[in-house]
Amino acid sequence: MELREVTYLSIVIRIAVAVLLGGIIGFERGMKNRPAGLRTYMLVCVGSCLIMLTNQYIYQVF
Repeated sequence: MELREVTYLSIVIRIAVAVLLGGIIGFERGMKNRPAGLRTYMLVCVGSCLIMLTNQYIYQVF
């Protein structure tokens, strides 16, 4: 299995890793009472992951 290709499994893995890492960063900021917390960083990470997956899919198709 190649994670560089856009398959259903790679999409799920990438989004799960984005949620996990965004959650870790957001949780750490939430513990220090910073303005942006857990949900904000999770949404930002998932959004950037989806944009990059879209770009990679468009590159592979065209």
